[in-house]
Amino acid sequence: MVEHIVLWAVVICASVFLEAMSSQLVAVWFAVAAVVSLVLAIIGAALWIQVAIFVGLAFVLAVLSRPLYKKYIRPKAQHTNADMAIGQIAIITERVDNDAGTGFATVGAQLWTARSEDGSVIEEGEKAVVVCIDGVKLILNKDRAHAHVNDGDEIRTEHKI
Repeated sequence: MVEHIVLWAVVICASVFLEAMSSQLVAVWFAVAAVVSLVLAIIGAALWIQVAIFVGLAFVLAVLSRPLYKKYIRPKAQHTNADMAIGQIAIITERVDNDAGTGFATVGAQLWTARSEDGSVIEEGEKAVVVCIDGVKLILNKDRAHAHVNDGDEIRTEHKI
């Protein structure tokens, strides 16, 4: 019986530690279920009952809490004005050369560090479409710019952080 109490105390501590490390509501339900199993161990319930309650309760709590976590707790993507650059035409103000680590482009009045999507060199004065933003760099595709200039449609892809 004492071994069962120690077992559940260890499970509680490990679950709380793992939850503190992740903060994703992954292990907290194991801690709650382990507390219930600890109480069962204290009152002398059989080990198979303790384990069954632990597994069942942890599963039910995890399943029921997932929608709440997704709705209220999970951090939402923070969109910025930079997202508006995706799909726009950028004008190259300094030669874009991924191998040399050089390149600047403007979108509107904003000057950005720029890199080519496919690794090709884009010369100063050329136009390219902003495919995505990787940190503080525009990722550009000059081949898409030719089709994009006349049709007026925006090309939306992704924003990498």
